This record gives sequence, structure tokens and C-alpha cells, in this order.
Amino acid sequence: MAVKDEIKWFKDNFAADIIPALAGTPLSFDLICAIAFQESGELWSKMRRHLPREEVLRLSCGDTLDEPNRSAFPKNKDALVAVANGRDMFNLAHQLLVEMADATGIETYQAVARRPNKFVHGYGIFQYDLQFFRRDPDFFLQQRWTSIDACVEKMMKELKGALDNLGFANKRSLTDLQSCFAAIVYNTGFGNFRESKGLEQGFFDGVHFYGENIDRFIKIAHTVPTPEVAPAPTAMAEEEEPAALAAPVLAAAVAAPGSIVAVAKAEFDSFHDINEGTQPLRGRIADYYEAGGGSRNLDPTKNENAWSAAFVSFCVKQSGATAAQFKFNLSHSVYVKAAIANALADRGVFRAHRITEHAPKLGDIIHHNRDGGTLSYDFARDNTGYPSHAAIVVDFETRNGRRGAVTIGGNEFLQGGSGTVGDKFFPLSADGLLDQPHIGPKLICVIENQLAAGTAPAPLAAGPFVVHVRTDLKLRGGPGASFPVISSLMDGTRLNVLEFQDTPSGRWALVDLEGDGVKDGFVFAQFIEPATA
Repeated sequence: MAVKDEIKWFKDNFAADIIPALAGTPLSFDLICAIAFQESGELWSKMRRHLPREEVLRLSCGDTLDEPNRSAFPKNKDALVAVANGRDMFNLAHQLLVEMADATGIETYQAVARRPNKFVHGYGIFQYDLQFFRRDPDFFLQQRWTSIDACVEKMMKELKGALDNLGFANKRSLTDLQSCFAAIVYNTGFGNFRESKGLEQGFFDGVHFYGENIDRFIKIAHTVPTPEVAPAPTAMAEEEEPAALAAPVLAAAVAAPGSIVAVAKAEFDSFHDINEGTQPLRGRIADYYEAGGGSRNLDPTKNENAWSAAFVSFCVKQSGATAAQFKFNLSHSVYVKAAIANALADRGVFRAHRITEHAPKLGDIIHHNRDGGTLSYDFARDNTGYPSHAAIVVDFETRNGRRGAVTIGGNEFLQGGSGTVGDKFFPLSADGLLDQPHIGPKLICVIENQLAAGTAPAPLAAGPFVVHVRTDLKLRGGPGASFPVISSLMDGTRLNVLEFQDTPSGRWALVDLEGDGVKDGFVFAQFIEPATA
């Protein structure tokens, strides 16, 4: 098995699902790839050759060690079946062992699967352990690990805890050694971590320690290009739940550490008039690239590594926007397409409007052609990958008798240099709209930023709702279309929402059908409405 080939498959298939979750942390996508390969690469490296992604996720279940080689709950079958719902869990865990052994063709697992008391302890790409069954039985019984979003959520919670324990949470990035330390704590717990031991910590496979393997896999991951994260198709029928949406249903607002205007101005104050290839700006651009889902090692002085979209992504992310609200990317076209879809569907907090329909406000983003291009709003609605530029509105001024919007952007023109954090002036018409005849580049759109404007709709409150569909609405075992269908709810069905969960595929509601407080399943929230008396 060529590790590099397997990590490439992992990056190609899961970059779009994982990279947005890393926002605001010093964790790298290469570290996540290393953890995934260490935890379950033995399984998915075989299954991915003949099974679809969904089945690979479902059957990435391993670790069959029982006592005396396991000290955590459940040590064996008897310990598992002795707890509430333990018998159901054992039956599922044993069946998964049988299916996984057959799908991988690994003889060791096939032999273990023939023993009636054996079962798997690790679930999902990142191997969430069955020791948490008593705390979180629904995750296991409802097979939530079959959703990559659920797997990432669990993994990130544990890794963020590791960062806190290690004192790394406020770092902008980690060295490879620090990344390995975070992975070791993820594997063995902070109580068992000793910095003096270096990489020789964590699970020992008979040849290498967990830390040593992670270090090797990270270095391999560094050599594998990370694909550009692009939005998924948005089209869906009225009654269908999406597998993934390019412009998700509005996520709950997150308290911003600073407004996007303040963030952009701070970057300008620190780095304007410094050339992109000169420190300290060059080092800061690495942070921009990372915020956009790219490698920190990109050379900003090369034309193919334009960093203006990375700058916008950084500022938007620093202002508190989530990956469910904004498509952080190294290409403006990606988040613009998602924002146009939001505007057309009347949803989301970032909405791209025609320049004749929306007067820019503070915190909005002005998007225009580059290099003499003449692309239009209609073109941007349906396409990605084209050259363009965008910058953030930070002020309004009157210059030479004309009022205009002042923007701050990345990769702006620098006299005698190749690019910097700079500002520009866009004249406005009497009604506040962008005045295209007096603006050099052809404009494409204005992205309305409702987070900056304070007009983002408040999150829905839990309580009584009613199903509103033309046919039926699927009740599922988890917040995503990949989870199994429990039942179908007809139009008019009344239910009680216990909580809303925002995922990259949109907003889902955890519901109670009988009014007894029992968590009966999840429905796609677009097709329920608050019940009236």
C-alpha cells in the first residue's frame, strides 16, 4: 500500500468536508490526513477500491481488542450487553465486524469475525471509541459515524481539547512536532502525555509508536497537493434533503471576535505598502492562504497563487462567520457562486446582488473582473474558476466632490512592488449604487454581509412545528441525508423540535413526535414551519 496514494484519495474525497472545520484553529489538513490514515487507513485503503464513499464511511469500523488488552469500557461482550441498549449495540457491532472483514478481505479480521463474542470498538474514519457509548448511545445506535460531518465534529472536539491541554489553542499554526503532540493526546489522553518522550508515545503497533507514525504520515501529506474546495450542486426538489448544499440554510449566528471592517482595517494598518514577498507580510499571507483552505507554503509572488480571495476569507472568518455561512476559498468565484445562490433563494447571511439592486454597506464585499475581463453576474451564478478580484467595504468618503465606497483588499497594486494589502475607492451614484461608468474594472456583484449589518435573522427557537411538504418528509437517524430513514412524515404532521443543528448540508431539526421528550430523529428544517395555535 502506497501511503501517498491513499492520502491523495483521502484529500480528494474529504477536503471540502474537513477544511472548513479547521477554521480558527492552528490545526492543518495534513495533520487530519495523518490521523485518518493512522486510525483507519488499514481499512479504507482496501475498501475504497471497490466500494462507494458512503459504504467506506459506514464500514470504517475497527479495533477488536478485548481484555486483557483493553482496559476501557466495554472490556468484553458481557460488559457491553450489561448496560442499557447494550444488547442492540453488540448485535450491530458484531455485524459490522463481519461486513468490514468481508469488505476489506483482511484475513485477521475475517478470523476474528467468526468468533461470536467479538465486535468492533472504533467507529468512523477517525475511530470514535465505543467507550463513549453510555454517554452518547445515539451516535452509535443511529450509526451517525456514516456521516463525515459527524465524524469531523467528534474529532475536532477531541483535538480542540488537546490544543487547550497543550497550551496550543491560541497559536496561529503548529510545527510538525507540535501537531504530533496534539495527535498523541488525541490518542492517549493528556494524562498519559509526556513531552520528554517526544514521538515515542501513544499506541505501539509492534514497530512504531502512534506519534512516530503520525510524524511520518504528516510529512507524506505535505507532498500531496490539497484540492481546491469548491461548492457542491445546489439543485434539489422541494421534498428532498440535500447531500450537500453550495449555499447552506442559514446557520446560527456566531459571536464575532471583531467586525469584518475592524479586521480588514487592522490588516491594512499592519501591512499596507509592504510588498507581498517581504516579511512580515509574506508570513501573514500564509495565514490568509490557510483561512482559504490552501497551503501555507504557497509563494504569493507567483501569479498562480493570487491571494486576494484568501485575504477576504481570512477577514470573514476572523469576523466570526462559520463555514456553513461562507465558502472560504482561494478563488473568489467559489464563495461568490454560493452567495448568489443564497440571494436567489432568499437565504443565508452572505447574499450576492447585482450592482443595480443593492447599495453597498459597511462590511459588504465588492466583486469585479480582473485583467480587462467582462464577465457578468449571470456568468458568476453558474461558474467557478475564472479570474476576478474582490475587496471589503470599510468606509465611505467624498473625493473630488464624489461620494464613494472605500475598500480594503489583498493582492492590491503596489507601486514598485507586486502586491500588498491596499485600499481603493469606488464612486457611487446619487442613489448609493456603484457607479459603473466611473469605475475602471467591470463589476460583477456586491455581496451583502448581513453579519456586519446586524440584520442576520435570529436562529429558530425550539418548540412546536408542523411539516409542510408536497409528498412526505424523511425522519432520519442523524442530521444528514446519508443517515438511515426511520419513517416518512406526511404534510401537516405536528412535531416538537428539541434543537436545531447546522451542518454543511444545511439546518436539521432533532424532533420529538409524541410529546414525551424522546429524541425520535432528525428532519430537514427547510420543510417544517412553526405551528400556529
